[in-house]
Amino acid sequence: MTIRGTTIPPRALGFMGLVAAAIVVVATVLVTRPAGSSDDVASTIACNAVSADFGAPVGCSATGPDDALVDWGDGTQTPIADAGTHLFASLGPTDVSVVARNGDTLASTSVDIELDFALRCETGDIWRVYELTPALNTQVAPYDYVYVGADGSSMYPGDSDYPATVLAASKLEKVSPEEQPRIGLCTVDSVAADTLDGTVTWTVTSEWYDPVVTRTRSLTPGVPGLWEGVQPVELHVELDVLGYQASERRGVFFGGCG
Repeated sequence: MTIRGTTIPPRALGFMGLVAAAIVVVATVLVTRPAGSSDDVASTIACNAVSADFGAPVGCSATGPDDALVDWGDGTQTPIADAGTHLFASLGPTDVSVVARNGDTLASTSVDIELDFALRCETGDIWRVYELTPALNTQVAPYDYVYVGADGSSMYPGDSDYPATVLAASKLEKVSPEEQPRIGLCTVDSVAADTLDGTVTWTVTSEWYDPVVTRTRSLTPGVPGLWEGVQPVELHVELDVLGYQASERRGVFFGGCG
């Protein structure tokens, strides 16, 4: 064959035909590759927090193929175009991923969803705190009051001038070192407990009585004692949701009888 005065041997002509055919095949592959496929689109995901309380929205941004999904790690998947803020339905470390339609993970990060917990207690009027001391006769109560003697000193059970009757005690002043507000209704606030059915356990301890344990969301804490004014008790509250726990200890002043 002669091209512009140049003779090309048949064997060379056949080789050039193969090259031309190969060029056509490559061009066809590039043209027919699906737009936005995972082969040529970078995938990333980033969230605005590494940890968050349950019930607090977490924002995440993602890039990847147009048909990819964001898997939030709590059973929820959304199209990648809809990535934004999310309220997680799980607790603990949770993987957030960009996944292809075939299930392959293209990018991933992690957010630790923590148990939210807040103890809120109402307080009432200011009451006197009277000094108590172990009683000699515990049939009535395990404690007795400390009284102010004629010379201003403190009188304890067993002292010669300590009142022997209720009438005699009513004529004396009780030792009162301070005043404190009386505790009212206490409540645990938790979105996780509301959503996932958590358990709240209250343990109230005092110097004079055995601990009182109660399971409820709200409680006016107290112990069996009956006294004037208010006395200190310790409140220990524990929240358990799906094995995740949060707790708080708080000293409060309880009045009356529980």
